[in-house]
Amino acid sequence: MLRDLGRQPELRPAFYQRLLVSEVFVPVQVSAEHLPQGKIPAQSLLQVITQIRADGVEVIPFFTSPERLFLWSPTGEGCVVMFVRELFESRPDMQFCLNLGSPDEQQFTPSQVQALLAYR
Repeated sequence: MLRDLGRQPELRPAFYQRLLVSEVFVPVQVSAEHLPQGKIPAQSLLQVITQIRADGVEVIPFFTSPERLFLWSPTGEGCVVMFVRELFESRPDMQFCLNLGSPDEQQFTPSQVQALLAYR
């Protein structure tokens, strides 16, 4: 659906609805204590990696697959898998970017995030 959005804008409502319930990969800084077991316990405070755009805006990147994450950061990043709704709810004041750096990247402004969260 993401690839078809540019050619078929009528897919947007279905895309947004599906996006909110999709699991995505969110790059995080992993503390040394969590490295050996490879898991971050539930309720842990996450240090999400952000990117500063050329215009100075801080963006939270998230990715549809490990391959997309690797294309963005070939050296590798720790990541967590979470639902988009939970990600957006965690920081509705932030700018987000789905598949940052790929041809099909999608930006989400805080107002778009809040509108999506209000959409049921």
